[in-house]
Amino acid sequence: MSDVASKTSAGNVAAQEGGANPTSSLTWPSFYPDRCPPTGATLAEGVVLRLVRNDPPSADDFLPWSVENGRVDKFKPCQSCAVSVFDRLDDARKMQRRVPAQRSKPVAEGELKSEMGVTKPTGKMYRTHRSWWLPEGIDPSPVFNVVAPPFQPEGA
Repeated sequence: MSDVASKTSAGNVAAQEGGANPTSSLTWPSFYPDRCPPTGATLAEGVVLRLVRNDPPSADDFLPWSVENGRVDKFKPCQSCAVSVFDRLDDARKMQRRVPAQRSKPVAEGELKSEMGVTKPTGKMYRTHRSWWLPEGIDPSPVFNVVAPPFQPEGA
């Protein structure tokens, strides 16, 4: 396990102001920074798409950027602890066109349930992009299946 995953954080219990916290029954990984997941995140639900490395997807396909890179991004600390998902295939493909490192990944689809964490829209360039914070001990890979092959640039 990386150094990031072994750090503890006293404030990762998703302290949200102004009412009941729908995430209070979820246990967040110790590497999440204070106030993460953020206010405004809602219980995970619905069908989403994820760029994965494996077919079928494995637990390793659902590691956040911070775990894969062994550090939390100092500019977006909470978002770097989330997993990127999309609501539409065209937005996943748009990312693959712009980010060459993502082109070799197939696209997997899965249906999120409330016990699988929380999501928040974080897309600007990719309109349907959501950040997904997974609770401790959740492996979403069994509910995901590859639905589209890796990206093929036009004329390739």
